Amino acid sequence: MSGNVAIAILSAATVAAVLPGPHSAISYVSRGLPATVTPGELRNYAETLVEVRKIEASLKDALAQAPTEAAPMLRHQADVAIASALLHHELRTTRFNQISQQVESNSRVRRTVRQYVMREQLGI
Repeated sequence: MSGNVAIAILSAATVAAVLPGPHSAISYVSRGLPATVTPGELRNYAETLVEVRKIEASLKDALAQAPTEAAPMLRHQADVAIASALLHHELRTTRFNQISQQVESNSRVRRTVRQYVMREQLGI
């Protein structure tokens, strides 16, 4: 994605498995990030991640079919949609990126997010 909204998108392997996760706040201290992330934040993160992946897939399809000169407008629309998804799920870009870093580096956080992503994809 271009421009205004910088979001770290995880690989499919990161969110593919459904593993049981903890139901209380997960504590961690790493890279100067906040000491806790709540299950609610992780749930919001997972829901946002699913939406962002849908937006990116739509953008990719639209870019493949649109004339080259439409690309900047389509990317801007995708950026606005991503910003809206973040707002809808009560996350700021910086917090989304902080949680993304923890998902990649902390197996407990990763397992919990995987569970929430799978639930979101299944509509549970």
